[in-house]
Amino acid sequence: MAKKAEDIDPQRVAYCENYLCNSMAAYPMEDLKSALLAGGYSEAEVKQAEKNIKNPAPPVSRLVDPLDISCLLTNTWNFLKTHIVLLFSIQFVVAVPSILLQMLNQESLTEISRINENDPDLVLEQFRIFFTTFLNPLNVSLVLLTIVLAVLGVVALYRAIVDLDQGESLDIQKAYKNAMPFVLPYLGASILYGLAVIFGMILLIVPGIIFLGWFMLFGFTVVYEKKGAVESLSRSKELIKGNWWGIVGRYLLGSIILGVVAALPNLLSYVPFFGPIFQGAIQSIGSVFMTVYLYNIYKGLRVIKGLGKISN
Repeated sequence: MAKKAEDIDPQRVAYCENYLCNSMAAYPMEDLKSALLAGGYSEAEVKQAEKNIKNPAPPVSRLVDPLDISCLLTNTWNFLKTHIVLLFSIQFVVAVPSILLQMLNQESLTEISRINENDPDLVLEQFRIFFTTFLNPLNVSLVLLTIVLAVLGVVALYRAIVDLDQGESLDIQKAYKNAMPFVLPYLGASILYGLAVIFGMILLIVPGIIFLGWFMLFGFTVVYEKKGAVESLSRSKELIKGNWWGIVGRYLLGSIILGVVAALPNLLSYVPFFGPIFQGAIQSIGSVFMTVYLYNIYKGLRVIKGLGKISN
């Protein structure tokens, strides 16, 4: 006698499903169903198994931790594969004045590096060389340009990452143009950040390290959330609060991975004359990697804190 629907044994239905799935490519469905019925399975069980095959239950989605290390690295790598040329170009522009400064004064820099601290007269001689070499209009102009671009370039990189993630089409000129409204808030936040860390280090060192962790995301709270100098630091702390060890640990791990990967290419920075170019390129790539990596941490924290994903 056939079993009632409510008396169907799930294990027997599962066996029927497995039998049908494994054999349906080789035999007609009707023959397979007849074989099951002949084997003692009820019509209700066979029908339920057939129904389950035709209308499979949706897979149970696994919740992905947005701060999972593998997830952070994968997202960073995928983003870089698509946008590395533009992001590198934005960052390398910042390094050009510094590279020129080193190339023009490489001989003097080498001589200055040979300071013998046990010989006061030699130390004074090196200071004399330093000031006479670098205090000329060209060097001073390059130093000032390096300082200006250092701020503008960082802001352009932060803003470009956000814009590209939102699907905006960018080139270098547009990236720097988009960054301009955020330069002053970022500069103000950077000064406050630096003062807080220095003050914390003077106290007992540990507070300075804590401040380093709390405020590391202020760049993205400036360029995406459009926060002011003080508000950006406060929002960064709010995002990291409760996850300080995890976030700092993830950032340090990213730095270690970058250091290991860049160890061999970094040897090129010792090549005569062209060393500064290689050094600038390696530093630019490293800066891009860590900024994108930090951006993925920022996005993950926004999701965890219920602030939603980055959107237009």
